[in-house]
Amino acid sequence: MRLKIVKTKSRGLHAVIRWTLLCGRIMGLLPLNGLTNQRIDGLRFTLLSPYSLIYLASLFGQVTMFYFSFRWFLENNMSIANFTNLLFHTLSMASVIILANIGRRWSKLMVIIETIEHQLPPQNRNVAIMCNVAMIVVLTLASVEHLLAAIYGYSVARACNNYDVTETFLHYGRPWVFTYTTYSLWKGILYEIYNIQSTFLWSYNDVIIIVISIYLSEHFVQHNQLLKKAIRQEHFACDELRLQYMKIARLVKLVNDHIGVYIMTCFGSNFYWICVQLFYSLNKSQTGRSVACHSKHDKSIILVNDTIEHTIYFTYSVSFLIARAITVLMMAARVHSTSNVPLTLLYEIPGSKYNIEVERFMSQLNNIKVALTGLDFFYVTRTMVLSLFGNIITYELVLLQFNK
Repeated sequence: MRLKIVKTKSRGLHAVIRWTLLCGRIMGLLPLNGLTNQRIDGLRFTLLSPYSLIYLASLFGQVTMFYFSFRWFLENNMSIANFTNLLFHTLSMASVIILANIGRRWSKLMVIIETIEHQLPPQNRNVAIMCNVAMIVVLTLASVEHLLAAIYGYSVARACNNYDVTETFLHYGRPWVFTYTTYSLWKGILYEIYNIQSTFLWSYNDVIIIVISIYLSEHFVQHNQLLKKAIRQEHFACDELRLQYMKIARLVKLVNDHIGVYIMTCFGSNFYWICVQLFYSLNKSQTGRSVACHSKHDKSIILVNDTIEHTIYFTYSVSFLIARAITVLMMAARVHSTSNVPLTLLYEIPGSKYNIEVERFMSQLNNIKVALTGLDFFYVTRTMVLSLFGNIITYELVLLQFNK
């Protein structure tokens, strides 16, 4: 059976991910032109565009927030809370830099990938819609989390100082900023903008990996369906399917070379956030259920006890973090699991169809490992996911013991 290759311009990686990248550009984090075009011809990275000016302003803000949080960490108690704050701003700054580096090489990558895509059969399902729906769901849930955090912060600010809630809200939880610079409304608003960018990046990193994982795994799903049909045919064109598989494996390699550092930072941060959030949930004194603040008028100490706003926010935040981390892990691991299906199918072919090409295909499948990696330090597989959950439990016990 000969494979029918039909060129398509609507279901390639550019169509799949361009709206996700456009969200990053709207937030001032990715100075990449041509994302609204259906074709890759207009893709270009240039510093001479309005998007680049917005990006530089965003980068300056993230570097500034990193400086303040790092200085605060060195000059105050090296607690888990202070380290978490430092890590949050460090990862935000690193993500902004990584995004620019990816954008700088993106147009060249798309040219290579589109050349390979034209040699592959079209995908049956509309992967672009699947990826856009995943993006919208994750970013919407992340927006709800940030809204709940703002409501909780506002409730604390109102309890601490009912005379000037806005100033207290912008001060609350930001001592690493206004300890080193005088407070003014425009500074508070500017910090809040940078904080929204950082919170957006926290989920956006996962969205990019989810979208790319869906795109790559769907190529293997399509290949596996064609392989099943070919095995049932009288003339089994194994060599053509083997070459198709190797092209998809090359796609994985090309994409992974560009986002490997992204996978490393994303999985590492998710691992830490889960450990810390579970630690806070088990150690109720560290969750912020009781917040002490100073009255601006009589300098007395006000104790803000547990509120319904905090309970809703903390429960939702932990649930969303765990669900998002599991989703990105399983989607990334799906690339490896779908790439292993052809080997199982080839083991089941009858002896009458077994030949040197089948043996060559099986040998390649046994000797190469197709999976997303974190800079080649680890392969994202289902086994790795189980090991990660075991490590989370271990480190959770260490954190609880460390806090005693």
